[in-house]
Amino acid sequence: MTAVDFACFREFDKIARRHQLEKIKTIGDSYMAVGGVPRKNCTHAVDCVLAALEIARLVSGWREEEMAQSRPYWEIRVGVHSGDLVAGVVGEEKFSYDV
Repeated sequence: MTAVDFACFREFDKIARRHQLEKIKTIGDSYMAVGGVPRKNCTHAVDCVLAALEIARLVSGWREEEMAQSRPYWEIRVGVHSGDLVAGVVGEEKFSYDV
């Protein structure tokens, strides 16, 4: 992972926090977060979509900057899913989620 990757994920973390999402994991260049955990709420679907749109706009802005300087840029895919997840406890109090 490069410094750019870490900077990118830090920005994604900020967006997730603003939209009350819980980051589940990063795998390679994938970033996964969920809404409605650890406390259920009735806006989790909207929160996820708004965060996804904000992430897409952020990366699109970076792409435009890189293109203007004839540098390589990232393309991203954004997906939103609604459904069940699996939860467990690691140790005594840390929740672990998977979808």
